[in-house]
Amino acid sequence: MFQVQAPGKLILFGEHSVVYGKRAIATAVGLHTHCHIEASESLELELLDFGFKHCFKDPVVTEDQQVKVAVNAFLRIVKELDIDGCRLTVKSEIPIGSGLGSSASYSVVMCCALLLFKGEIELPLDQRDKQKINDYAFMSEQVIHNNPSGLDNTIATFGRSRLFRKNGKLEEIKDVDRFQFLLINSRVPKNTKHQVNQVKSRQETFEKPMNAILDAMDLIVENVCDVLKSGDQVKLGQLIQMNHQLLNCIGVGHEKLEIIRRICQEFDCPSKITGAGGGGFMLSLVKKNVTDLVQELETNGFDAFETSLGGEGVQASKTKQSSDKFKRIHRL
Repeated sequence: MFQVQAPGKLILFGEHSVVYGKRAIATAVGLHTHCHIEASESLELELLDFGFKHCFKDPVVTEDQQVKVAVNAFLRIVKELDIDGCRLTVKSEIPIGSGLGSSASYSVVMCCALLLFKGEIELPLDQRDKQKINDYAFMSEQVIHNNPSGLDNTIATFGRSRLFRKNGKLEEIKDVDRFQFLLINSRVPKNTKHQVNQVKSRQETFEKPMNAILDAMDLIVENVCDVLKSGDQVKLGQLIQMNHQLLNCIGVGHEKLEIIRRICQEFDCPSKITGAGGGGFMLSLVKKNVTDLVQELETNGFDAFETSLGGEGVQASKTKQSSDKFKRIHRL
């Protein structure tokens, strides 16, 4: 029996501009997906967040599209590994559809657990093992998203923070973990496809000014890399504010996100959109004591929680506990 966990991810800088070949910084976020695998005579999958439990002796009956793709990804990997019997139980701390890499985190823990179960990799996980996990997780992501970039599963597997370059190369960035951040959920549902299409439409209509904004976002990423090395919180805060306003310029803001920004500003905590925008999450650079800020945000109807960035990737261990005990530990 094995237990596995992998982090989610967020785009620290470079949202939307990365679509146009610019640089972006992605980082592991301190929210995780957990899974437990044990032997079973049949093939079984339990997704605790969806109340879904199924033995694959029978046809899958569900109308939930997210469950369907998770099941299809699981079946693709067990077929690839020729596994006909195991029980996999999954629970996640990552809000579904939040832009925080929940599907990639699921893909990584699921593939890691199945590879360990099959004996394709061994503990402790080395770089070669992680590369194999990442390759299989990308296969899973292809089932879920059709044409993924591979960035999300790479962050979930290897962790840390990485600069994504125009040629697709990933370069590790250090020192992100020296800063403290707050993730704030606007509770406004986001639609990534709609936001991407909206930016595309604006770029086609106003090509020159939009290109100038996208170039400015790229330069902000360049400056952030230098500021992270120096540890200058003031300059990092200024770059966060600049990036947020540029994201507003390309049309991915929302009135609720501006309320969050103003509340954070009252506490001298710069904040920005993270992800597709139009709702979803804001990220705020904060100081040590955030109790009053969190209380004010919650009073205004938002969810806020401290999180670490740039942490470890996938981690696994042997366990003697049953899946029932795992479910009690990671209860809803």
